[in-house]
Amino acid sequence: MMTRIVLAASLMVLSPSLAQAQQAGCKVTLSQYNQVRPGMSYQQAVGILGCEGKNPVFSHLEPHTYEKYSWDGSAPDSSMALTFRSGGLTEKWQSGLR
Repeated sequence: MMTRIVLAASLMVLSPSLAQAQQAGCKVTLSQYNQVRPGMSYQQAVGILGCEGKNPVFSHLEPHTYEKYSWDGSAPDSSMALTFRSGGLTEKWQSGLR
């Protein structure tokens, strides 16, 4: 029993490192950006982009919740950001994606 608890605790400690390593290699393209459509959920966008967004910002203004995430682009000095209102994509922005 004690072994299982230690193993579970070890996995929780290692998981953020694995997620950070995967995130560091994730670079989005203009083609991926163009596939993301208004109304999509965050998980649908992640499915297209291939990784979770970084630097999340959350806010709540009744009756809506807002979430904003950013991604690095594959081209030098490029990036994109998505804003979700109450679970659906409402705004997207990109700079320098190819």
